[in-house]
Amino acid sequence: MKDVRSIFTENIDDIQKNLKDANYSTCGRIAHDLTRFACNLELEDEVFTSEVLESIFDSLISIADHAVPDNIKDEINSKISKKIRDMAEAYDANDKSKLWENLKQLRYMATRHQLNVWQRYDEMRPRRISRY
Repeated sequence: MKDVRSIFTENIDDIQKNLKDANYSTCGRIAHDLTRFACNLELEDEVFTSEVLESIFDSLISIADHAVPDNIKDEINSKISKKIRDMAEAYDANDKSKLWENLKQLRYMATRHQLNVWQRYDEMRPRRISRY
């Protein structure tokens, strides 16, 4: 049977893989599942960590339809991916100080990016019309 840390780390790895493709919805779903998993096991630190990740991907999902140039998207995805990697290393090392610092920086990065998009790329990409 796997331990909690390995399950958490595997899911963080899955988030990073999906982040490379800007698949924010899947990243958010994984973070949501991690929150539920941690909450069911009454793991306070893991609940907090996964809740922060959820909020980050909710922010990114909210601006996904804006006409942001690909180089800007690639840059933020790269920065967030690196910070998630740093966060995962701090989690694996059980270094709560570094873990909280990385979570704080992740949340700030996502908020700054979201604000930047709202201020500079207000134009929305055309949405596909789904057929029923």
